[in-house]
Amino acid sequence: MKRVVLALMICMLLFSGCGAADKTVQMEEYRVKVSGFYDRLEEYNNTFTAIDPSSETASQEVLQVIDEMTRDLNDAAQLEAPDEFVNAQDMLKEASKRMNDAQKDFHEAFEGEYQQQAFERAYSEYSSANEYIGYAVTFFHGEIPEGFVLTGTDEAEETDETAGD
Repeated sequence: MKRVVLALMICMLLFSGCGAADKTVQMEEYRVKVSGFYDRLEEYNNTFTAIDPSSETASQEVLQVIDEMTRDLNDAAQLEAPDEFVNAQDMLKEASKRMNDAQKDFHEAFEGEYQQQAFERAYSEYSSANEYIGYAVTFFHGEIPEGFVLTGTDEAEETDETAGD
C-alpha cells in the first residue's frame, strides 16, 4: 500500500510540474520570437536610413522596407503572449494598427504622382507605430515606460502626456 501511495505522490508531483515546464517553454518561445522581431527592426531601420533619397528607385525601396516591416510587425502582434508579456503584446498590437495605416498612406504618397499630405500622414503614423514598439520593448524587458500606469487589472494605460494620436 505504501508503494502505491508513493507512486501516486510521485505521479502527482510530476504532473503538477508539467504546467510550470509548459509555461517556461511558452515564455522562452515567445521571448525568442519577439527578440528576433526586434533584431529585424534594427535591420529595417538600417536599410531605411541607407536609402538614397535622390535615387530614382528610392520610393520603391521605401515601400519595400515598409511592406516587409509591416508584415513582420503584424506577425509579431499576432503572437500569443504569456501573462508576463501581455502589456508588451498589447503595445505591439497597437503599433501594428498604426503601421498598417502608415503603410497604406506611404503607398498613396509614392504610387503614381507624389502626394505630400499622404506622406506626412504616413510619416506621423510610422513615428507613432515606432513609439508603441518602444513601449513594447520596455515592457518586454520588465519595465514600465515613462508616462504609463498599471491599472488594477495589470493592463497599461497611457497618461495624457504620452498619448499618441
